[in-house]
Amino acid sequence: MEKPKEILKLESEWGIQIDHNCYQFTQQNQILHLIIKQSIKDLSPIRELTYLRSFCCFDSEISDLEPLINLSKLEVLMIIGGNIENISPITNLENLFYLDLRKNKIKDISPITNLKNINQI
Repeated sequence: MEKPKEILKLESEWGIQIDHNCYQFTQQNQILHLIIKQSIKDLSPIRELTYLRSFCCFDSEISDLEPLINLSKLEVLMIIGGNIENISPITNLENLFYLDLRKNKIKDISPITNLKNINQI
């Protein structure tokens, strides 16, 4: 099975391989769910994935959440292991109900206190 062009573009921009079982699309070829199991530094390649509902990344070097600011449909965000200090870019992600930012450098969680749908941090 050939990978969709959207996945090939992400692989190219990040310089990684994304397994076939690590993404799911809508019928309109919009990426809904994405799991990255390799280290990445930059979230910019997913900035335009406005249909994205869940993003999971493990053992990354991510430090900036700014590219997520307009992903309003995002419900699940997991970035485990990274260099994230500032979580204010995700303050407007009102559909977010699961957030896991373990093993990062976050000192202040007050920016997300207004996210009423979060039931798991």
